[in-house]
This record gives sequence, structure tokens and C-alpha cells, in this order.
Amino acid sequence: MTEGNPDDILIPADENMAIKNAAALNALRKTGFRAVFLPSALLLISALVQPSSPAATDLVGPLTREKILEAFPDCRSEMTNYAPLWASLERIRSANVPVRIEVFLTTSDADSRTAAGRFFKILDQSANPNVLAVYLGLPGKGKPPGREAAEKKVDQTPAFIVTIDGQEKGRIAGLRDSNLEEILAGFFPPLAESVPAEDDELLDDWEFLGNSPHSHLNLQCGECHTPGRPVSR
Repeated sequence: MTEGNPDDILIPADENMAIKNAAALNALRKTGFRAVFLPSALLLISALVQPSSPAATDLVGPLTREKILEAFPDCRSEMTNYAPLWASLERIRSANVPVRIEVFLTTSDADSRTAAGRFFKILDQSANPNVLAVYLGLPGKGKPPGREAAEKKVDQTPAFIVTIDGQEKGRIAGLRDSNLEEILAGFFPPLAESVPAEDDELLDDWEFLGNSPHSHLNLQCGECHTPGRPVSR
């Protein structure tokens, strides 16, 4: 008996064909049709009716990093894979004044979850204890944003508001093509310029060293910082 298309067997064209198909189907069953094809069919049906992963939901109100990462694995994946620019991290790390970054997210939105994962990585690698991050979840599109977001005039997520030493320095609205840490670093004070160590003449200039911070230089300052000699201011 030649193999045929099971669809041709199960969908007869007329009554005579139906009788022939029934006989053929019985023959297939006896030769293992049920053992081979039926489990596969059941597996296929089962896969089709399996519930899909639950859609991302809106976590509304004050949030924590832990809560966000627990609810959204894709956010943790983004944090793991993201590679911030080192120069920008250095500028964020160097801030020695209080920095507050308010992060507004719509957790049902993939852009917000991506931005959150990147931001977590930036915080980890900059490791500045002066930087405080607070998170607020906003409802999805078409819903009132809430009092705090309205007061801050936040109408797009993800959004970041950077306040340094009590003054708002800048905002980010939406997921940008640029590196997130690069934009954030632009709101931070610039890195202090260092004195070139190879410039011996400059390093020997007492007037310069006496009036300029120089603790970052590789100098032996014991003889200079003695009674009767001024210290750097």
C-alpha cells in the first residue's frame, strides 16, 4: 500500500470514497497510525492552546529596583547585556554633591523596561553613594498620569529628572538613540582637570602648589606640609 496524504483520507469527495477512506484509515491504525500520528497531533494541539506569557502590566506608584527586576525578566536581561561608556561613568562617579534622579516608568512599555535595565547598570558601575535614584510607575496610555507626574510635568515615559545639589539640571524624555549614561553625565559637573605629572617645571612651582588642590598628584608632600609653610587651599 502506497503512503497517501492523511488529509486526503480524512476528507472524502463522495460516499464511495468515504467507504474506501474508512477502510484505509482502519488499515493505518492497525499498522501504527494511532501510535505514531495521534500523539504528535495531541502535542501540536496542546502547544497551540497553551497560554502565552502574561502581558506586561503597569506597576503604578512608588517602585523599587528589586520589584521591577522581579516582575520583568527582560529588564534584568537588558541590565546584564548593556555596556555603558566608561568616560561617562567616570563623570557620574566623580560627583561629590547630593544627586537625585527621579525615574518615571510605564512598566507595560518595552522602552521603559529597557531604559530601567540600562539605568540599573549605570548605577552599579558608577557606584557613587551620592547618587540617589527614586522610581515611580505610571499608568499606560490614555490613563491619568497621577498627581506627582502632573506636578513634575512628565507626559512621556521613560523619563529622568536629574537634580544636583538641590537644583534641577536636566531631563530626559523617551528612550534615546544615544547612550543613556552619556546624556546623564552631561548634567553632572565636569571632571576636575588634573595637573600633568610630566611637567616638572609646573610641579616645582611652589606658588601653584600652595594655592591649588594637588592631592591627586603622585607627590611626597611631607616636607612641604610642615609648621611655618602654608598648606594648599
